[in-house]
This record gives sequence, C-alpha cells and structure tokens, in this order.
Amino acid sequence: MFWDSSPAVGALPSHAARQPQEGGAGVGWRLVFMGTPAYAVPVLRRLVDLPDVEAVLVLTRPPAARGRGGRLAPSPVAEAAGALGLPVWTPRRVGPTTEARLTRWKPDVALTAAYGLI
Repeated sequence: MFWDSSPAVGALPSHAARQPQEGGAGVGWRLVFMGTPAYAVPVLRRLVDLPDVEAVLVLTRPPAARGRGGRLAPSPVAEAAGALGLPVWTPRRVGPTTEARLTRWKPDVALTAAYGLI
C-alpha cells in the first residue's frame, strides 16, 4: 500500500508501532471509505479483504433519482457496503459537522475513491 508521508500530510504510524484500538480485535488500520460509483466498489471490497484493515464506516452520496421513473436508488457503494455489513452514512454535504462525526469512529485513515462531495 502507498501512504503519503509528506510533511503537509504527516506520516502514518508504522504497523510495528500500531497499538490495538480499545475494544478492537487487534493491531490494524481503522478505515473510513468514501466512494460512490460502481468503479469504487472493487476498491472497497479489496480493502475489506485485507487482514490488517477494519472498515468502520462508508460514506457515499445520498440516494439519487435513477431510471425512467425517477425513483431514489442508493449508490453502488452503498449497496456493496450494505451487502458487506458495513455501516453507511450519506451526508448531503461535507463540512465541520462531518469532521466531528467522523472523529467519533476513531479512524486511522480515510480513503477516497470518487466520492463526489469533497
């Protein structure tokens, strides 16, 4: 995996230095995934399959009107996350309240794959 360690972003701790999260199953990364379209789904599935990653939350765009009837439908990422048993959050916009809510999940890293609201 590639992690940006530039001074502007800050280096992530090494796996050797990681400590288990309180109540967690062991050493690993607590991940928040942000994505929306179908091509982000394989990224999410691959991350969930990694032994040292615990996907704790998925952010995706709110349901949108699709098809001829204009019925609201969840994003492909929301559908995949639901099938994987992951909690899904669909904020209408990203702002200071989003950051406050995300910190409650205590993520170590957030990964974005075509989220659409940043």
